[in-house]
Amino acid sequence: MKVAPMSAVEQNPTNIKAKPTASPALRVENLWVDRGTRSVIQDLSLSLLPGGLTALLGPNGAGKSTLFEAISGTLSINRGHISLYGESLNLMSPTKRAQYMGVLHQDTELSFGLTVREVVTLGRLAFTEPLAQQKLFVERALDQMKLSVLSHRSYLTLSGGEKRRVQMARVLAQVLHSEEDSGKKTILADEPTAALDLSYQHSLLARLRSLAQEGAAVLTIVHDVNLAARYADRIIFLKAGEIVADGTPAAVICPPVLQTVFGVEAQVEARDFGPLAIISGAANNTSKEN
Repeated sequence: MKVAPMSAVEQNPTNIKAKPTASPALRVENLWVDRGTRSVIQDLSLSLLPGGLTALLGPNGAGKSTLFEAISGTLSINRGHISLYGESLNLMSPTKRAQYMGVLHQDTELSFGLTVREVVTLGRLAFTEPLAQQKLFVERALDQMKLSVLSHRSYLTLSGGEKRRVQMARVLAQVLHSEEDSGKKTILADEPTAALDLSYQHSLLARLRSLAQEGAAVLTIVHDVNLAARYADRIIFLKAGEIVADGTPAAVICPPVLQTVFGVEAQVEARDFGPLAIISGAANNTSKEN
């Protein structure tokens, strides 16, 4: 079963700032990406509007990480086009790209002993600004991720979850904007809740949602269907390098889609926070993650 992607107007819920006529922050057109001799992403197109949080879900091997790397500019594409605020991504300078896009990768390891504050400050390197303003953004990011008490610790001494929060604070520092800049911000987060305690999983996704409501375009890879349902405005299900379903959580989280994408049997109940998927059967997909 394949659910047809929704139009740009339908994808934009009414509780966020972006208007239906808003130009896409990020546009992916007819994208093909190969790894070795295998085509991982096949003729995929999507757009992200400012003001929305989009969650990307799919089984291992669906192509989520490959798509993420292509969109973030860290992986070469074979065919297609990616644009950021109307400019070709591959023609943008690294500095300009960093001014518009903050990226949280899966890998949070560093080989040098910067302090937590110094790692977060890396998020401001693309901006020319007074030192006092830079410090203000860094302090705000540290506070929002509840890291102020750890700010002088060596990054190398942190737990995996603490490193994840520090990297998220770096991204926050990068996308916070002053009155002088354009305010055009896109956030890409690859499994941001990995290694986090339950409370931090919810607080981090809530922060991403609030950034979307403030006007950012947010795309995040999430493995938990119910977490995605609670915080995302839009969900894209990916399988074998193709979009299987694309729409609001209520529209696409349903037993047929979950069976098609994950090979599971499920019941879906409507709750105040959105649909709740109750899985009754085990997944049978064992392919490797891209």
